[in-house]
Amino acid sequence: MLALREVRSWGTAAGDSTQEFHGIAGARYLKEASVVLIADQGSHSVRVFSDDGHYLRSVGRPGRGPGDIAFMTGLMTSDSTMAVVQGNQVSRWTLEGRFLTVWEPSVPGRQLSLLGPLGSGTWVAATGPQATFVPGLEAQVARLYRIPTTGGPATSIAEVYWRTVLNVVSGRGVTGYAAPYAAEGMVATGDGAFWYANGSDPTVRRIGPDGATLIEVKLPYQPSRVSAEDRRAYVDRLFPVPHPDEARIRRELGPAAFPAFHSAIVQLVAAPHGSVWVGLGASADEPGRLWCLVSQNGRVLGKVRLPPEDRLLDAADGYVLVSHEDKEGVERVALMAFRGGAP
Repeated sequence: MLALREVRSWGTAAGDSTQEFHGIAGARYLKEASVVLIADQGSHSVRVFSDDGHYLRSVGRPGRGPGDIAFMTGLMTSDSTMAVVQGNQVSRWTLEGRFLTVWEPSVPGRQLSLLGPLGSGTWVAATGPQATFVPGLEAQVARLYRIPTTGGPATSIAEVYWRTVLNVVSGRGVTGYAAPYAAEGMVATGDGAFWYANGSDPTVRRIGPDGATLIEVKLPYQPSRVSAEDRRAYVDRLFPVPHPDEARIRRELGPAAFPAFHSAIVQLVAAPHGSVWVGLGASADEPGRLWCLVSQNGRVLGKVRLPPEDRLLDAADGYVLVSHEDKEGVERVALMAFRGGAP
């Protein structure tokens, strides 16, 4: 089992506005540039820090025009630029904060969700909802597309099965939410391929740019049942303050709305050299969440266990970025190094 040590962290309750976060949408560690990027929903900006902890600048501002950020669904980097994903739109800046362009690909008659860069000036996108998979709920088919950033035609590359998202409260004063124990099931690695998982099965698949499955890796996982306590805790988190529809929503979120077992895979995070970190679901007999690093040829290079409330945001050679929200609601991002070097 690999071990981590904290190198640096960002996040405070009050007193330093550059270190206050209200909804971390993503973070990236650019080791060669010695900077950490943290996307903050509350300020509609990406904060740029040196990796020794100093605040450098904020990029973006509230609004819906060029150079503005209305909301963020992801933060990525490509070709020495930062890319803020806003649904079906990508806004790009230099690392120094100069706004470059807004890119909004389209496929006739299709609503797209951008998943990430494939490399060589192309991204992968999918029809249907963002990559969310829920075992036990109705599935639908989505089509993947390779989208050139130059504005050329999109190319269909594969079909995958998506799971529908439970959203019983949309439009009633509470924002829509993903179904219980949903898995983030797809991630591009920037080398022309991507990894895919469907949540219910502890298998990850590496998919090539033509849609062909290159490799399948089944990871060891002991299924854990979703208990009544798990269900109560999930629903309670939806209502930190009273809501007029709370009673109805609690009725609709009965046992039938939940899968019998926790998802086998809950998150994928792209890692260097075409590899991927795979976050396994809750285990019946082990504390925390087990993460496995899988190489592009299917070898498990190492494993690390993180607290279940920690979220892995990014991975670089020998390092990972992890976010955490404490009991007081303070959001933090920590740069962690592997003891003994990269796995």
